[in-house]
Amino acid sequence: EMDRDDEEGVFANSMNSRTGARANFAFYPNDRLDFAVNVGYNKLHTQYPINDDGYGVIQGAVTWRPGYYINLTDPTAKCPTEGFAGPGPQCVYDWWSNHLRANRMTIGTTVNYRPASWLRNRLTVGLDQNDRITDKYVPPGSIYGGADGEADRGAPSTALYTVDYSGTIPTALPVFKTLSSTLT
Repeated sequence: EMDRDDEEGVFANSMNSRTGARANFAFYPNDRLDFAVNVGYNKLHTQYPINDDGYGVIQGAVTWRPGYYINLTDPTAKCPTEGFAGPGPQCVYDWWSNHLRANRMTIGTTVNYRPASWLRNRLTVGLDQNDRITDKYVPPGSIYGGADGEADRGAPSTALYTVDYSGTIPTALPVFKTLSSTLT
């Protein structure tokens, strides 16, 4: 099974893209042994708009002042204010880059082994691996990045391993012939 989902956000620099795949396999080599394998993979890329962190279009609209100086004729200006108390939306979108990329893989297997009618064994092993990279960039000289700009990167990674074993011996209790117990 595979799916893909792409979404454009409300703001020009916001989007979300997700791809996922999953496969399940079961094998029955004989009456005493069976095992199943489950594999899943997800890939995510999200771009966050500037309103997610700091002064942005919504805050700019709130502080908009009619008749405010519009800096369209100054060739040395970094960005025309277009009537906003801060930079206009076009400049804000060009300045800001905030992304999250993630890859997640899950794999698990379950083995059932019945060597005798009175003994059942089950072993389950799994892995959940999650790798993420976050990037945030604001160029030098912008109102948000200052003279030197800003470039941040985070790369958290987690791996969760699981192991579970169960051995079962079903037997009838000699005193109560109608009752049975399971020793696990």
